Amino acid sequence: IVFEQEYPTEAVERKILSQHSDNANLIKRLTSFAKITRAAYASGGVTHCLTTRRLVQICQNIKIFGDEMTGVKFAVARFSSENQRMFLELYAKLVSEQVAAQEDADAAPTESEPF
Repeated sequence: IVFEQEYPTEAVERKILSQHSDNANLIKRLTSFAKITRAAYASGGVTHCLTTRRLVQICQNIKIFGDEMTGVKFAVARFSSENQRMFLELYAKLVSEQVAAQEDADAAPTESEPF
């Protein structure tokens, strides 16, 4: 007998990852990362996708190595070189987009600030 299990919802996945990291931005990036790779896998764009277990591994790798990209790099090392490249490029893009969004939010004037 074979049972197929769907991936957890993003909310459940965030809750699982919060047991391994207290960095809310990291958890948001990882769940977005997994969602995109799963969609790419479903459409045939990549031959593997990221499981919740792999996301937990990334959190653990970051604790061990002290660097986010190194943690991701070691977690995707088991995949083909083409998938590794695509995953690393995608993750770097997610990081840069989140940093840019945070900088925009920090630069936006508040109601108490004059123009």
